[in-house]
Amino acid sequence: MKQKKIWLSILLLLAVLSVKAQPADNSQDKLAMQYFQEQAYDKAVEIYAQLYNKNQTDFYYSHYLQCLIQTKQYKTAEKIVRQQIKNYPIISKYQVDLGYIYGLQNESGKAKRQYESCIAGITNQSSLIDELANNFLSYQLTDYAVNTYLHGRAISFKEHTYALPLAAIYESVRQYEKAMQEYILLLQAEPNMVSYVESALLNWWIDDSDHAKRNVIRQQILKAVNKNTDNKVYNELVIWYAMQEKDFSMALKQAQAFDRQYNTAGATVYEVANLAAANKDYTTAINGYKYIVGMGDATVYGREARMAILDVRLKQIVEDNISDVQSINDLNSQLKKYFETYPLASYNFSLYRRWAAFKADRQHDVKGAIVMLDNCQNSTTLKPQDIAFAKLDLAQLMILDDNIWEAMLLNAQVEKNLPNDTLGSLAKLNNANISLMLGEIEWAKAQLDVLRAATSKMVANDALYLSLLIKDNYDEEDSLDRSLQQFAIASFLVEHHQNERALLFLDSIAGNHALTDDVWFLKAKIAKQTGDYNTADNLLANIVFNYPNDLLTDDALFERAQLQEYYLKNSVLAMDLYQQILNDHSDSIYAGEARIRIRQLRGDIQRNIAQ
Repeated sequence: MKQKKIWLSILLLLAVLSVKAQPADNSQDKLAMQYFQEQAYDKAVEIYAQLYNKNQTDFYYSHYLQCLIQTKQYKTAEKIVRQQIKNYPIISKYQVDLGYIYGLQNESGKAKRQYESCIAGITNQSSLIDELANNFLSYQLTDYAVNTYLHGRAISFKEHTYALPLAAIYESVRQYEKAMQEYILLLQAEPNMVSYVESALLNWWIDDSDHAKRNVIRQQILKAVNKNTDNKVYNELVIWYAMQEKDFSMALKQAQAFDRQYNTAGATVYEVANLAAANKDYTTAINGYKYIVGMGDATVYGREARMAILDVRLKQIVEDNISDVQSINDLNSQLKKYFETYPLASYNFSLYRRWAAFKADRQHDVKGAIVMLDNCQNSTTLKPQDIAFAKLDLAQLMILDDNIWEAMLLNAQVEKNLPNDTLGSLAKLNNANISLMLGEIEWAKAQLDVLRAATSKMVANDALYLSLLIKDNYDEEDSLDRSLQQFAIASFLVEHHQNERALLFLDSIAGNHALTDDVWFLKAKIAKQTGDYNTADNLLANIVFNYPNDLLTDDALFERAQLQEYYLKNSVLAMDLYQQILNDHSDSIYAGEARIRIRQLRGDIQRNIAQ
């Protein structure tokens, strides 16, 4: 009861001070403040002396004290501090001010005793302890602020009390080991604070080129786990740390142990596997998915994991440019067996589409892929949108099979059935591309001009690019100009990994300087597909350097960033390139993804370990 009365008295006193705090609007106040802001303390001190003597509010006191300190009038400063203590004996700020004045007068012993007296006199009231600690911090007296919180912890009889402010103070003075120990203490008592702690620790990855801070995190987490092997939140931190370091193999091992210990039904493992796949650590991803499949009916993630294994293997072959016939045929057999066991439906249709593309582009079995997609048209297990996708994919394969008119008919069907849908716009764009390949330039341009207003940003962006490509390169009076037609054919061939044929077309238009950057971009794609990442990077860098305001510039920047991040393993350059997109091309379709990649490269990997 006594403490409550003291606290109510302080609140009332602070209320009175706040009312008095603002000075009256007169010329003396304005002149004093002007001198103060201009750091003309010798002039300001005289006016503030008069103002303080008339009205001893905290506002006048604070400014007067600062002027006295700056003009080294320490005895007068001590006098007004004592006056303020006399007026308000329970406000700790003035007690700390007195100790500070002692220190300025080289009376370190008296200063120390004053500070220690402030700490010893504090009661077990968190607001008063915070106030005193902040008063010390205002003079950068961090040791005394720490001692204030430690005293508060001692009289509270709770080991984790004030862990957060202590961690913040230790971090501010680069005592990272002590800061981490405070976070560990906090989580032992309040495991629900794990997300907050992780967010705070993410900042440690910034400006940590020598890995000193993250090594502290690792050491302290492992130390905590070893001492408390059954503490769930500490085990979560181990997984979280491994993911920040992108050591997905370590994260997976910890996730599997976590899953077995806490029966999370594979949720933790599935999350780690997905992050590994997103970061192109395909081996770890597959191992994670296999673990989940091995759990049988014990997890709800089994269906997704079975598909993910095959999906990741497809990506591996395409992105790593694996041409081994045995590997390709084995994967095709696995996909065939999967769809024999789990018939085609909406939930696995995306995998089916990728299988058809794999069959056409990697197995060079275009006719087999056509049969697969053609069978979708009369499916009763697929949604109408799925069937529309199948028609669009089938149309592309019909072009490869030299059946242009059937391809245009399929696209037209989708456009007619879904006129106000993104798929309808995409179908129209595909037919515009076919018109370009046929040399029907004016017809293609008319379609593209309409599509530039498409609701789908991706379609509108592609339409704008092709429309401007025609504008810059098409001469209506020169019907023999085949550059655009050959470029359109080359673009189509590159999308289907027919690189040798594509290069023949690209080399044939090398003399068309207006298409130089476009040719470089396609050749960069070819180089990437064949694993020549440095050549791809050089070509893309040439585009950015020589055509800084071109429509392809943001595409080139994004592709370069992806190359640097995933294949050339230069995270710093990748982050710079993503940032360049945000700085110079904020309206780019890649801006959102660039922002995400910057956060992840910085260490901000979002995760949600199963509770």
